[in-house]
Amino acid sequence: MLDGILLADSTLSECVDAIGPRLSSVDGLVASDLDNECYGSAYSRYVVLTHFPDLCQVTVPLPEHVVLCNRYYWFVRFMRLHRSEHGPDAGLEQQAFQMLEGSMTEVDWQVIEAIENRVDSDLNST
Repeated sequence: MLDGILLADSTLSECVDAIGPRLSSVDGLVASDLDNECYGSAYSRYVVLTHFPDLCQVTVPLPEHVVLCNRYYWFVRFMRLHRSEHGPDAGLEQQAFQMLEGSMTEVDWQVIEAIENRVDSDLNST
């Protein structure tokens, strides 16, 4: 169900590398989270997809629903890794819901469930 929706991690890694120090200049960003050994990678990918999605376009602009699904995947991954280190954070959970609620594109709840399952699967296999 997620084939063709989730971007390859290598693509996002290249985007993060291309932006480099500009990531820490994003308003409202917790810069120390970018370097966190446990969840910094997931957080930086979410920030890139949120603030610089145009850098992740391979050949054509990414459709809004693809950007939303990738943002959601990386945010949920960040949130779960953050929780494993710091415990539950209702603010992060609320932010994940608000991302979906405030979307300009229609949310497919089956895809959202598949994303959450993929995050769980990916985290359990590492």
